[in-house]
Amino acid sequence: MRRTLILAFLAALAPALRASSGGRYSLSISQQGGGGGSDLSGGSFRAQGALGEAFLPASEAFVLRGRRFQVRDGFYNPPKFGLQNALGFTLSDPTGSVFVSLPPYAVASPTFEVAIRSNPLDRPLRADPGMIREANQKLSFNSPLSQVLPTHLWEIDVVDEEGFHGQALAGQGAISFRYRDMRGDGIVDGTNPPVRAKTLKPWILDEARALWVQLPDSSVDLGGRRVTAPLRHFSVFAFIGGLDTSVADAYAFPVPFRPHGPQAGSGPGQTGTLAAGITFTNLPSEGTIEIYTLAGQLAGKIEIPPNLAPATLAWDVRNSAGEPVASGVYLWRVVSHGNAKTDRLMIIR
Repeated sequence: MRRTLILAFLAALAPALRASSGGRYSLSISQQGGGGGSDLSGGSFRAQGALGEAFLPASEAFVLRGRRFQVRDGFYNPPKFGLQNALGFTLSDPTGSVFVSLPPYAVASPTFEVAIRSNPLDRPLRADPGMIREANQKLSFNSPLSQVLPTHLWEIDVVDEEGFHGQALAGQGAISFRYRDMRGDGIVDGTNPPVRAKTLKPWILDEARALWVQLPDSSVDLGGRRVTAPLRHFSVFAFIGGLDTSVADAYAFPVPFRPHGPQAGSGPGQTGTLAAGITFTNLPSEGTIEIYTLAGQLAGKIEIPPNLAPATLAWDVRNSAGEPVASGVYLWRVVSHGNAKTDRLMIIR
């Protein structure tokens, strides 16, 4: 059975009949007002659009990928993707900011439409913008890093003859969002205080309680700058960052620190200078760095300032009294919200 793809075409199209063909498809545009439209068919699909409709703005256009499907556009605002539950699909916006994938029979209705809307605070489909703002306010009480940017908000819903309705899915799909990091420094563009990309998580709006709830089992692809999570329910979605309390990747350099040795300097492979001291990097968003002698005496302590970015601090190799610490082996410890990492460093003066 062939499925129908309904598309919109500008009324200004030339009134004469035009046709083209190639491979397994053909395209024709009938005369204006002739009751026909344009027709595209080939393989297992067919597209037809009547004259007199108009394309929606490019910002409202979406890309649908699937084997057999139906898309309706034109008089429909927002654009909706007409689908059949026996068919799996993936759809995204032209910029690739959001992707939604569902397996066959994930939606109970035999036929349905999926609608997507960016920034539902200003242009909602069904959700109450006041509820979104209330959820944002509740989340901000936890941390100033819990920012819900308008560009990180999407509303995705199913619509049928009875209208829009959020619903649980019978099969697990996937949802992913792309974030911006034009500098490639691991900080999400437009965040202040800065949010580290590796802390981003997808969240879904609990519409009964006006709360953001974190989606489980999510992952961040730092190379692809994408956040992905399983999809089990349609609603309003956001990707939100938070505190980075991980200490697993923290390390100190140069080790050994030898500011007067033959390889003294601040370049790669060199042993450091008095001016630069010892640098600790890949630090958490907040916490402390402690340096101890092997006898357990505190030789130095550095407070990691809140929302540190970039995640690097230098120690001038002096104790709390401002005196240079002696040559020897020391233990350093990074602590953040119950997480801790300990390692060694050596000073040779």
